[in-house]
Amino acid sequence: MTKSRPINLLSLAALCVAALALWLAGPARADSWAEPTIETTPSANGQFRFTVTPADIGSVYAYFAEEAVAEESGIPVERPAPLGLLERRDPQGKWQPVWAGPLANSIAPVEVIVADDGRHVVTFDNWHSLGHGNHVIVIYGPDGTLVRSLALTDLLPQDFIDAQPHTVSSIQWRRDLGQFSADGASITIPVAVPYDGRLDMEEQSVPFTITLADGAVTMPPLEQWGAALESSARVIALQQQYEAERLAYLKAPLVPPQGCEGSDWHEYLREAHARLSTEPPFDSFASTTVLFPRDHPRHRESVKWLREEVADAAVFQGDDAFVSPCDPDGLVAAFAKAVKRVKPGAAEGATFYIAAPAPQFAAIAKLAAPTGAKTVWIDPATAIPQRPDRIPGSPEHEAAMQAWRDKMDAEMAED
Repeated sequence: MTKSRPINLLSLAALCVAALALWLAGPARADSWAEPTIETTPSANGQFRFTVTPADIGSVYAYFAEEAVAEESGIPVERPAPLGLLERRDPQGKWQPVWAGPLANSIAPVEVIVADDGRHVVTFDNWHSLGHGNHVIVIYGPDGTLVRSLALTDLLPQDFIDAQPHTVSSIQWRRDLGQFSADGASITIPVAVPYDGRLDMEEQSVPFTITLADGAVTMPPLEQWGAALESSARVIALQQQYEAERLAYLKAPLVPPQGCEGSDWHEYLREAHARLSTEPPFDSFASTTVLFPRDHPRHRESVKWLREEVADAAVFQGDDAFVSPCDPDGLVAAFAKAVKRVKPGAAEGATFYIAAPAPQFAAIAKLAAPTGAKTVWIDPATAIPQRPDRIPGSPEHEAAMQAWRDKMDAEMAED
C-alpha cells in the first residue's frame, strides 16, 4: 500500500478542465503543454529548413481563458496566424528564403517534415490538440501554396478515431511522422492501430499514403486495413463495457473492499469522500492514507505517512481520508501521536474523513478536536448512496456542470 496525495490545482482553468474531463470520460489521460516556441526543422539531407513562428497566445493560462470565453460566447478568438519560413542552403552555406507565409493552424503545428527537394512541407496536428480540427495534416507546395488540409476524419472512420488512445486534449493517432517517397511525390504516414490488449497487436500501424500534388489519400492494403478495423471494433466494445461498468459503479451504493491491503482501499476512500463531501462534484479532492496493521512489517512506515498528512493539514487546510481496514485501534493509536504535532486550532480549515467503526471514529474525533479539524465519519458497515449530481445524465448533474462552468467563467473574468 502507498500513500496518495492530491494534485494542487492552483485554480488554473486548464487543470480544472482536465480534472472534469477525466471524471467524465474515464480512461482519458491527463496531459500538459508548454507554451509554443519558434521551432526550426531541417530536411533529411540538410539542404532545406522550415521555421515555424507560432501565434502569440500571451501565456498558456491566457489561451485557456480566451478559449473558454469564446466557447461560451460562440465568437472565435481572433489572433494573427502562425508564420512559416522555408529556406535553402546556398553553395556558400548561407540560408536563402524560398517562401514565407501564414500557416493554416490556429497556433502552430506540432511537427513538420520537409522534402529533400524543398518542393513540399507537411505539418502535423495542432498545438494542444493532436488529432483534432481541420488541420491535422497540411500540405504546402513549392511556393507555399496550400495544397490540402486534412482532418482526421478525411482518413479514418469515426469509430476508428474513437478507439485511439485519448488524453484530455489529444488523440494519439499515429506512430511517427511518416516518410516521403523516393521520388518525392507522396508521403506515407503510419496510423496507429487501436490496441485492444492482445500482445500480437501492440504498437502496430497501417500505412496511409498521400499524394503531395493534390492531397489524394490511398488506403492501406486491404488485409492490413481489415485487421485494423477488427481491432478497432474490439476496442470500442471494451470502451462500451467500461462505460457501462463505470455508470453502474456510480449509481450503486458504495461498499468497502475485502481484505487489509491493496489500492482498492484508496479508491474506496476517494469515492466515499466524493459521495459525502458537501463540495461541488468537480471540486471534491482528498488525500488518502491506508494504515497497515500493527503486526505488519510496514506499519511504522504507514504511521509516518499518517503523521505527515495530519501535520500537512495545518498547512494546506484540505481534505484527508484515513483507514486501517484490519486494525482500527491502530488507527486511533497513530492519530493520538500525530495530533500532538499540530498546534491547537492550526487545522481549522481541514477535514478528516475517518473510515472506522463508531467507537474508533469517536475516539479519533475527540483526539482531532483540539487541532480545529472537522471530522466526518465513513461507516464501513453502511453502504453509501451516490449523490445525484455525480450521476451523468441526471438533472442534478447537468445543473452542477452549469454551475461549475459559471464559476470558471467568473474566475477567468476576474483574472
